[in-house]
Amino acid sequence: MFAELSAALGAARAMLDFTKAASDMAKQGELAALALDFNQKLIALTDTCNKLLDENQSLKRAVSDLENDLQERGDFENQALTFELKEVASGVFAHVPKGTTNPGASTLKYCATCFKRYKLSLLQQSEEPSRQIGLTCSDCTAKVVFKYYILQ
Repeated sequence: MFAELSAALGAARAMLDFTKAASDMAKQGELAALALDFNQKLIALTDTCNKLLDENQSLKRAVSDLENDLQERGDFENQALTFELKEVASGVFAHVPKGTTNPGASTLKYCATCFKRYKLSLLQQSEEPSRQIGLTCSDCTAKVVFKYYILQ
């Protein structure tokens, strides 16, 4: 009887070990599921952080570009103070250096259209048919043709 009781206790102990192992396995399964869920959330968070970092970089570039544009515009405004809009031929206007009394052929002339867009673009003089004079913008390619300069 002692042997049978000992065998029964051994079987009970083995059953307890099995149930404990099964319980541990269930807990490990739960832990594995929680770890998987945590890793998926961590990956999603990493992707969101990367997107935000990319957006931050693009916003920094945009701000830098705007600051550069503002600086260039300020520089242009300072430079623009040295020019004035004058009629160089009948109905033909160009920006010339201030104090220019006779904006003829030898005077540097800048396109009025480009000047409004904060660009200094030279007007190139050319000879046209019928003894006329042409001024062509080197940037926007606007062209005017006239017979003679206005003498001031």
